[in-house]
Parts: sequence; C-alpha cells; structure tokens
Amino acid sequence: MIINRNILKIFLITILIASIFNFSFNYDKAIFKNILFETLDSKNGLSNSSISAIVQDSKGFLWFATQNGLNRFDGKEFLVFNNEPFVKNTIPNQLIQTMYIDKNDILWLGTYSGLCRFDIKNGSFTTYKNDIGDETSLSNDIVIAIERDMEGNLWVGTLKG
Repeated sequence: MIINRNILKIFLITILIASIFNFSFNYDKAIFKNILFETLDSKNGLSNSSISAIVQDSKGFLWFATQNGLNRFDGKEFLVFNNEPFVKNTIPNQLIQTMYIDKNDILWLGTYSGLCRFDIKNGSFTTYKNDIGDETSLSNDIVIAIERDMEGNLWVGTLKG
C-alpha cells in the first residue's frame, strides 16, 4: 500500500498537536489540583460580604473595601475601620466604592462622602469633599474611581467627572 507523503505529514502533525494539547491539559489539571480556596465572610470577621475593591500593601496585609467599612486581613483575622460620627479623623462613610494604594502605602478610599486618604503607618484619615466655592475641590462627593498616572498625579472619578 502506497501512502501519499502529504497525507502522512498531515497525519503526523495532527498526532503531534493532539499530544501537545493532551500534555498541556493534564499539566494544567496537575497544577490546579493542589489549590485550595477558603471563603472569608462575616463568620471570619469580615464586616460585610459585599466587597467593591481589594488591594495588598507592602507588608502583605489585604485591604477590603466593603459596604460596611474598611477591613484589613492579616491572614488570620480582620481589623475593621468604621465611620465614627462626630470623630474628626475617621472614614467619612461606611460605603466604600473604590480603593487605590500608592507606593508609599497610602490608601485612597472612594466613598459616598468624598475621597479619603488613609496613612497606614500612622493610622490617620483625611477626607476631601466637594466645596461649591472651590473649583479645585472634588466635583462630587461620590467617588467611583481612583488612579495615578505615570507622572504621579492622582486622578479621582466622581459621579460628575
């Protein structure tokens, strides 16, 4: 029986590709076989299961922005930062919409009551709000996005730009 060389080449290439896919699929299954997932919720100390942002600081702490305050997770337990009415240096609102951490471990929180700067090292909060008489202030107190550009400028998105 005479086999056409082109048909033989196609057959061998098909077997080679199938072998590569089979190896790749089995390799991926082996990698993911040992991954374990753990659910973090209010039973573990999380203040609210509705999470809008997660960041990690330079010390490895995970920070969760929730609808009920700011949560820091050290791998074992949560530390919760809440709004404290009539206290000056606190989160301005329980509902945190977005979060950004910069290279100096300054945590920027976008809340429904302004932009909040949290200095992790000394634990102080500073809030920036819309001031109708100041055109350089926030355009709106509901902050929905925070980012830095390549020049180091902090950009803050609100409901009004």
